[in-house]
Amino acid sequence: MSELTDELLARQLLANGQARIVREAAGCSRAALARAVGVAESAVVRWELGDRSPRGANVARYGAVLRELAEHAQAQAALRVPS
Repeated sequence: MSELTDELLARQLLANGQARIVREAAGCSRAALARAVGVAESAVVRWELGDRSPRGANVARYGAVLRELAEHAQAQAALRVPS
């Protein structure tokens, strides 16, 4: 995906409150997400709470990681066998 697409995804997921849900559905901690993006965990907390927004290159990296997490969560859900 392009950097612009990742930026748009990040902004959309943050705006509708889905960024945290995507992260949690994939079983990813805030600390792990922060490491993947290259920021402090406190930055991810502020982004998810809506106190701040990622800027510059961070928004595209954040979107790329969220996209990968969403794909992972979908793949995991597809592998679950109904009880």
